Amino acid sequence: MEILTLSHYQLEVGGNLLLSINQLHLHQGDKVFLIGDNGSGKTSFLQTLIGERRSYQGQLSLHSDVAYLPQLQAAQNQSGGEKVMASLKVLFQKNASLLILDEPSSHLDKANQKWLIHQLKRYRGTLLVVSHDRYLMNQIAQQIWAIEKQDIKVYQGNYDAYRQVKELEMQKQLLKRLTISVR
Repeated sequence: MEILTLSHYQLEVGGNLLLSINQLHLHQGDKVFLIGDNGSGKTSFLQTLIGERRSYQGQLSLHSDVAYLPQLQAAQNQSGGEKVMASLKVLFQKNASLLILDEPSSHLDKANQKWLIHQLKRYRGTLLVVSHDRYLMNQIAQQIWAIEKQDIKVYQGNYDAYRQVKELEMQKQLLKRLTISVR
């Protein structure tokens, strides 16, 4: 069952086109990690999914109850890790069928990172996570959505599988350039 469908979706922020996606689907039970360069639109994309940002065009259909964890900063009376842990515990108690998490492992110590991985492995719903944490992605991800050239390209597997595909793509491009220059 499809949880999320995007069709002819375009996201602009401050007059700059960040994403232009022809078709993209998220299915029930998928464990997806969204990666991309800083400023590529990851957080803005998540904000459109939960209705916080409306600066997009095209069709966005979300058929699920959502629990969202924004990227958190440390508060005056709490460390960043304490704030993230408190928010994560509340989030997991909601039993939403779709969790959207923005950098959930940031600020966490090793013990709390281990707890997070355990919780995400036990979670039976759909996950859409923005993260730079390669270890977390290798433990949980079934798909990597990579923002490339203002589009989201879908890669099957965890982060290591994604890196292998990217390495092969780079080798093919290099071979193609070498073949062209020899002629």
